[in-house]
Amino acid sequence: MYISAGDNNNHVYALDLTASSSLVPRQVTTLTFPGNDAPQYCEALQGFTDLDDPASAFWLIGICDQPLHFVRIRLSDSASTAPANLNNVYGGTKQFLYHPDGTFAGMLSVDSSTFTLVMYHDDSFTTFTPLLTNCVNFRVYYPLLASGLTELSPQPTYALFLALMLDGSTKLYRRRSHRRDLGGPA
Repeated sequence: MYISAGDNNNHVYALDLTASSSLVPRQVTTLTFPGNDAPQYCEALQGFTDLDDPASAFWLIGICDQPLHFVRIRLSDSASTAPANLNNVYGGTKQFLYHPDGTFAGMLSVDSSTFTLVMYHDDSFTTFTPLLTNCVNFRVYYPLLASGLTELSPQPTYALFLALMLDGSTKLYRRRSHRRDLGGPA
């Protein structure tokens, strides 16, 4: 999936790279960025509803107008599908989380106005659980694959969670990546 580069009518496209593909880009959703003076996108994050199913991919796209807001676009959308406006997603660091079976478990994000780390419950991004107050930023570290490859494990059982706190300190937690709590401190 990509956003076309050009002065006018910037659209979101998907490109099928399978062997049977004609390699003709397909417009996904009605979302457009109509020119250089119009709002552009700030960030785009790819997630999956199911890690074993590439067709379940979705994107969060941050739009740089005031205030910053996000939309969700699914790979299965068509040129006539309107993007889902997400009113409760905050800007800043985000981390998608998955259950051990590879299905989507939610997303971590920090509300920069209240310095609260929250976990969104599913890929509708409508409800969330507050997990940690006075948090400025965070990072999740997953265990490496047993083969020694440098790729991150797509289905970690445990992860390390490092949080930068408002007072400048850091906190480190061991956690199950698919649960709605941080677990015990490391």
